[in-house]
Amino acid sequence: MPICAEFINRNSSLVNKKTLIDPLVTTAPLETNRWFKYPILGELCMALYFAPIILPRSQSGDFYQPDRFPGWEEKFQEQMRYKGFRYAILSTYRHISKFATAEIYKGISEKNVPVQIIWGKEDKTIKISDIEELRHLNPDSKFFAIERAGHIPHFELPGRSTPYLLTF
Repeated sequence: MPICAEFINRNSSLVNKKTLIDPLVTTAPLETNRWFKYPILGELCMALYFAPIILPRSQSGDFYQPDRFPGWEEKFQEQMRYKGFRYAILSTYRHISKFATAEIYKGISEKNVPVQIIWGKEDKTIKISDIEELRHLNPDSKFFAIERAGHIPHFELPGRSTPYLLTF
């Protein structure tokens, strides 16, 4: 989400509004992988361990009820086949910082781009304190918390998330 937000900061005339769904606000989840910052070592860790093993296994944790989505790990692994996928994740780990993230989101507000935030109340990755910080940075944003949904509420409970997307 910070990547999309930065696009808005650089090209606000091309964007009418922005929906942030469980966006990364602080970099705490990224800071645990400090090996990524080193050239060559980061690429090796990503290619041999993190992308093929850790990322797919962690995906079921994005759901409030992962048993409702059998085979999700395999579906996620499909993305690994696309050129640039692993590099994009590695680049995110290397270059994003909390300061930059806060400034990026604050920039959207300063560009007067309407923002809505959708957050799954059972999200284990993005905490409510992060969402509150984001709302502080974008005080005019609309906010919707989805009950019984994790990190990807638009996939887990599309019937509850989609109306917010459509009416915005």
